[in-house]
Amino acid sequence: MNYLIFGFGKSGKSAFDLLYSKKHTFFVFDDSEKKREEIFEAYKTYPNVFALKDINDIILDEADQIILSPAVSVEDKRLKGYKSKIFSELDIGFVKNKGKIIAITGTNGKTTTTSLVSHILSVSKKKNYACGNIGTPLSLVAKKRGIKVCEESSFQIESSQLFLPDIFCLLNITPDHIDRHKTFSSYKKIKLSPLFSLSKKQVAVLNANITLPKNLKCNIYTFGKICKKGCYTKDNFYVFCDGKREEKVCKIEDSKLLGLHNRENIMCAITICKLLKISTKNIAKGIASFEPAGHRMEMVYSDENLKIYDDSKATNIDATIKCAQAFKDEKEVYLILGGSLKGETFEDFFEFLPANISRFFFIGEARFSLEQAYKKSHIKTPYTLCKNLKTATNLALLHLKSGVILLSPACASFDEFYNYKDRGEKFVSYIKDFFDKKGK
Repeated sequence: MNYLIFGFGKSGKSAFDLLYSKKHTFFVFDDSEKKREEIFEAYKTYPNVFALKDINDIILDEADQIILSPAVSVEDKRLKGYKSKIFSELDIGFVKNKGKIIAITGTNGKTTTTSLVSHILSVSKKKNYACGNIGTPLSLVAKKRGIKVCEESSFQIESSQLFLPDIFCLLNITPDHIDRHKTFSSYKKIKLSPLFSLSKKQVAVLNANITLPKNLKCNIYTFGKICKKGCYTKDNFYVFCDGKREEKVCKIEDSKLLGLHNRENIMCAITICKLLKISTKNIAKGIASFEPAGHRMEMVYSDENLKIYDDSKATNIDATIKCAQAFKDEKEVYLILGGSLKGETFEDFFEFLPANISRFFFIGEARFSLEQAYKKSHIKTPYTLCKNLKTATNLALLHLKSGVILLSPACASFDEFYNYKDRGEKFVSYIKDFFDKKGK
């Protein structure tokens, strides 16, 4: 077998390590020149591993399978005509996997839900691994026994041909990654596509608000609305119904996760864990003890007058709308928006934000697009244009004496920062610097 590993980041390296055998031939390529040099040095003594300087039709014809990095689109012009050979790292992990696989995808909430399910399983003493898009490739843990709770992105789905989880979960679908997928229709089609591969042996756990394709063969559970099979809220409780009877799981207030969108994440997690036959007691215990991950509506400063939240993970419009709605009862909110653009339009965005936002700060590459959309809206809330996050943070801290300052950008971070984590960490450092100087 001849393999082409196209992209040698975490997922490509893990797929290579899992596949490696002297019986096979491996062509390895990465778009980064530095990475190519590292590949050459690491494998120059391997007679069956060839570090490539570029990709051409001779190599593509020779390869039986192309293992594609999530960072590379299946529509990459270099791969034109070779789509049938393309596989994802998830495919490689799936073929070699031991134990059940739970796949969790959606525009927003994937990491929170994946982490929550893994936490509940751990509370229940069930061996499990949170993997996939969350940071640990499936291929790295595939041979280990235990449940794999796998976060799955649209970038991974589009190149996957073999990956077939025991439980497939779809949290939501709203516009995102339009720069990669070109249209919302195309993005939505990718997110829904795994459903068509599921048989009666597999289960789909789906948001009740999603319009489903017809003629699905799998067993379906839903969450969000009262249903015959699935999870919903009732009388301030999370309730699960197995098709025959209702069971209260825990009170809504028992969780530290804020916002209506996190209720959906919790309902999805409850459904998954019930299907895995986890006891109600342990599910409730896990929900109550779960600590939200950083940069997701995370309180980073608080005194008797002011609260500051880091929601840097809100890299699309829908995530920011849901976050802002969670603060709709606050007296005054300063909202920091902007960053790098991903192809989405901000049309009607401001109309969905709560009325208690008292000032907007538009930052970074997206600031002029936000300003343009704002001027077309009916919103009269004042705004300030800022070149960067540091300026916006300092201005917000100078002017707001009582209320909430919220970083929830609705944009990616790559105009100023390495990623959303870097943006969130810098935001916290700006706050610390401001108060340190103020105290002097």
